[in-house]
Amino acid sequence: MMTFLQNFRVAIVCLSHRSINKIGFVQREVKFTLDVAEEQPEGSIFIIPAKLEECDIPQRLHQSQWVNLYEQDGYKRLLLALRVRAKAFTITE
Repeated sequence: MMTFLQNFRVAIVCLSHRSINKIGFVQREVKFTLDVAEEQPEGSIFIIPAKLEECDIPQRLHQSQWVNLYEQDGYKRLLLALRVRAKAFTITE
């Protein structure tokens, strides 16, 4: 899985009450994603936590800016973050 994630330019981590309290697979995916994020340049957008409903942000994701997809402008904010990330790759490639 780690090799698969290393090919990604951005990872959207979908969060809900169920996902943050689930033991196993979801927690392992978040850990792998955070490991890959550590290899990214400082200050770059790689992980975007996306809250699907009102819920707590896991401590490990607190340093990330997140979007609330359940709010009216949530999707717009997600697209803005993705555009910023895409622009960073357009400039460097």
